[in-house]
Amino acid sequence: KCYDLYPHLKDIFREFADFHFPNHEWEQVQLNRNFPCPVHKDSTNIGASVLVCCGDYEGGLTCVEKEDKILKFDARNSPIKFDGSKYYHWVEPIKNGTRYSLVFFSNASVRKKIKKKNLI
Repeated sequence: KCYDLYPHLKDIFREFADFHFPNHEWEQVQLNRNFPCPVHKDSTNIGASVLVCCGDYEGGLTCVEKEDKILKFDARNSPIKFDGSKYYHWVEPIKNGTRYSLVFFSNASVRKKIKKKNLI
């Protein structure tokens, strides 16, 4: 829906992704502002996602439970790539400030629609 309202966003996201993680395949981007992301797995995602954060905030570390360990990342330092459909993940509470995040990912239902359009 955002691409319909703001079609230039797709070009901006593509340019950003091509520069920072050129070998990552994605069809969708989720943009969040101070989203209190609970513990979950991405049920319809395919493969790895890439997370990038920015903003002036405290807290808000991204946590990934992998092999009985909880790994914590500050995605402002560099993009984080992990398979959210395999591993539980969440965001710690933001203590103050504003945390923006972009998640570049592939979704099974969107990929089906894209393939269907290309076949017609």
